[in-house]
Amino acid sequence: MEEDMEIDRNVTGILGEDVFLRCQYLGQNDITDASWKRPDSRMKRSMKKLTGYKNNKTFSKDPDFSAPASPTNLTVKMRVSTLEAQGEYTCVFATDEEEITNSMFLTVLARPDIYTVVTEDTDNATHYQSVTCSATNGKPMALIRWEINGSPPTNDSSVGMRNTSYTNGTATMTSFLRFPTHLQDQDRVTCVVQHPTLPDPTTHVTVRVETFVAPNVTIETYLVLEYGEEFWVVTCDAAGGRPRADITLMLPNQEVSSMLQKEVVMDAGDTWVRSYRFPAELHEGENITCLFDHPKFPHRELRTVTLPAFSLSAVRLQNPGLADSSNESQAVESVVLEEGQSNTTIGLEVIGDVPRYSIVCTKEEQSLPEGVAVFGSALTLQGPVELYHAGLYECEASYYSHRASVLLDITVNPHVKQPVPMDPGKMFGM
Repeated sequence: MEEDMEIDRNVTGILGEDVFLRCQYLGQNDITDASWKRPDSRMKRSMKKLTGYKNNKTFSKDPDFSAPASPTNLTVKMRVSTLEAQGEYTCVFATDEEEITNSMFLTVLARPDIYTVVTEDTDNATHYQSVTCSATNGKPMALIRWEINGSPPTNDSSVGMRNTSYTNGTATMTSFLRFPTHLQDQDRVTCVVQHPTLPDPTTHVTVRVETFVAPNVTIETYLVLEYGEEFWVVTCDAAGGRPRADITLMLPNQEVSSMLQKEVVMDAGDTWVRSYRFPAELHEGENITCLFDHPKFPHRELRTVTLPAFSLSAVRLQNPGLADSSNESQAVESVVLEEGQSNTTIGLEVIGDVPRYSIVCTKEEQSLPEGVAVFGSALTLQGPVELYHAGLYECEASYYSHRASVLLDITVNPHVKQPVPMDPGKMFGM
């Protein structure tokens, strides 16, 4: 009678794992034969013995089944090796008088394999990332949702689903999360998979994604001297950004921008540098702008610097002791020298804010006489001063287009020879 039997009527097993089929005889009669059976797929209306007891000896005709504990306790461990193991199993106890049977149903589930992959693409100049999460060959079909920092994705993201069912009863669920990278502040997204076979029915799979970081942008300028020529160097820096910023230089007008002589691009660690170089005489007093484009910037970032406007206003005599105090003309500086004096230096003071300058002097629109030269900011007469050194000199200081000059009217006083005293005795013939 069925009441003499205790059996688990519904059992769930997971493919590839063990499950216990429990069946026990509670009656008082002696058991002569006990076995587990299931329908034979090869023969209709035929039952196939799997494991059990016969003549007080255990037997097992299926490698997936263990031997039962005793003739009255047919509890066995079964390896769920195939999906076809699902179905009805019959527990049979036979006595000399009757055969007691009862059936249970084994449901086979399949734990899905979970895969994730991250891809990226660019659409209309916007960088996107797509995270794919797949729960493959699960039974039943898994459920998938997404979390970002514990919350569902925002409206900036899009989520897609695709499922595929197979004839063996398993199915694959795939979900796609796509988002613009510049709007993604978290470096992880979570694929939440729900399935009854998982160790945690709600399993969180964390996926690393790329994030963008806004750079710190600056502009710097400095002068360099190469082979006697000066150049402005404008350096546009974008530090700490991911990805690197796009950097361009905006000059005051498009025509002159073609005068750029060199562009140097450096990637030092997390700093992206573009360095532009152009002749120093260009763009004085004008604005130079670095343009920075980056996905994290809501709009283009500008950094502007104004190049200095240089000036040369005047050149004047630096040696007041050489000046002729009687000359009241401001256009001409008068210098008085003595014939025969040596190592004479006429210092010149240049008034202006140019970074450097050169001085060229001429005498009466001709080259300087022998022994006269310009050293630094001084007109130098190296030997004894001669009378022919007198005349009108012009000294001009220049820095590219900036010029200032001074006229020097140099007067050389002749050396006066003192008469030799006569001997009075010789004078009167004494």
